[in-house]
Amino acid sequence: MKHFLRHGKIVLLTMVLAVTSLTVAAPATPSAHAAALPSITAYGLQEAVEVQGSGFTPGGTVWVGVFDTNHRLLNSETVTASRNAFVCSPITHICRFIFSGGKIDAYVGTASYYGNVYVLAADDSTSEWSNEPTTYVRIIP
Repeated sequence: MKHFLRHGKIVLLTMVLAVTSLTVAAPATPSAHAAALPSITAYGLQEAVEVQGSGFTPGGTVWVGVFDTNHRLLNSETVTASRNAFVCSPITHICRFIFSGGKIDAYVGTASYYGNVYVLAADDSTSEWSNEPTTYVRIIP
């Protein structure tokens, strides 16, 4: 019986220490894993815009819109952000990331419009909006 009580005290002490360490560590966890806001870069082409970005939900749907200087929608595309890629060792079962997902590469046509344009992207999973870069679209001569 003595052995059982001593063993029970050790188990109880271990549980108390584990719960206490989780309680203390819990508030710090979200800030360490905070995700970056979506960010895009726009490149003006002939009657089109190429948009590259990062910070979106890996594998999620992203809406990309091109607007004229009066903020009227010229055209939009829906793309899928890249997924996380990782490799796992079959012997040790340890996995490591090869690269982080959440990147986009979109091509949005503007028909016969030329001039300055604004570009926006929205992450469908988180409802986060990207920054709003501007670029110049040329017309085909």
